[in-house]
Amino acid sequence: MLVMLCTRCQQREARAWPVEKRARFEKNLGIPWPFTEELCKECLEERLKEWLKDHERWPEFNGLLRAIREKNRKEMERLVQNLRSGALKVLDVADAIAGKL
Repeated sequence: MLVMLCTRCQQREARAWPVEKRARFEKNLGIPWPFTEELCKECLEERLKEWLKDHERWPEFNGLLRAIREKNRKEMERLVQNLRSGALKVLDVADAIAGKL
């Protein structure tokens, strides 16, 4: 089995981000994959901290957050619609039962 080392620290196993997962990320959020190198968990956390400290990269980070928020908002809207639809069906059944009594 081939183990890829972290491209930053060269000490720990890099977290594998399959091509399919990257493609799905880019398709769902509509933005490119932000991490070009293969990083271990610790280095990824450090990279995120550096990203937050570097004011020149804030627009890129804010773009990522905006895309994630938009995706979550759409998902929440879909869930609320499903809940509303389910509640209306339950009320219809309750009305039908009450009408028979």
